[in-house]
Amino acid sequence: VKGIQRLQRIEQRGPGVNTRSLPCTFVGLMTPLRKLFAETRLAKARGYSPGRFSLNKRGGRCEACEGLGQIRIQLDFMPDVVAPCHVCEGRRYNFETLQATWKGRSIADVFALSAEEALELFQAHPEIGDRLRLMTELGLDYLQLGQPFSTLSGGELQRLKLVAELAKTSQLPTLYVLDEPSRGLHPYDVAKLIRILQRLVDAGHSVWVIEHNRDLLLSCDWLVELGPEGGPSGGELIFEGRPTEIARGTTATGKALAIES
Repeated sequence: VKGIQRLQRIEQRGPGVNTRSLPCTFVGLMTPLRKLFAETRLAKARGYSPGRFSLNKRGGRCEACEGLGQIRIQLDFMPDVVAPCHVCEGRRYNFETLQATWKGRSIADVFALSAEEALELFQAHPEIGDRLRLMTELGLDYLQLGQPFSTLSGGELQRLKLVAELAKTSQLPTLYVLDEPSRGLHPYDVAKLIRILQRLVDAGHSVWVIEHNRDLLLSCDWLVELGPEGGPSGGELIFEGRPTEIARGTTATGKALAIES
């Protein structure tokens, strides 16, 4: 594709996700949060560096669970059981680290906040607030910053990847490929998703979407319909053009787009 210098597949599952990842680490919030807590009065008095608030290093994290907040108990002849860490009680850090607070909250307290709650708290800190605002714009306002990745749906993970991409200050002209990003979304959140994807296009990037959602299809600049059926019975080019052109046709997609269009 002419002008494209980078390809980014944003899948609902796949590479790029660490089992230790949290929403706040994945979208780039941890570095500014660690710096912020290292600047608190108690942290300065004790000589805590930003590294003290890392979950990947010894020193500040709970060593009983290695910063995971939970432990895995192996049982004979039965599946393993995951339980909150009995030392840190699921807070991931040791007692001394949690004594450093910002506006009365420890870093574990911040992890327990939803993106919407955290945005209210960090609006005056653009490096943090801008990413939280992206999360809320993509319908992830309810997501806790420290929520385990194992509890996230594929759609939530895909939107977090979009947040991480949008938060980058500069990048090469990129082709983004997304597979059914609207899956499981309320129509209100689909509208938010469309606005975010349009923002990528306005920034000089291209977006390819494999999709069945009518509203998202109507928002595209160009549609390619494959068929005539799915799976082994498909794969042939049935129609391509602008949504208004396809809506005048007799294909399955055309008939769907023609409704109330």
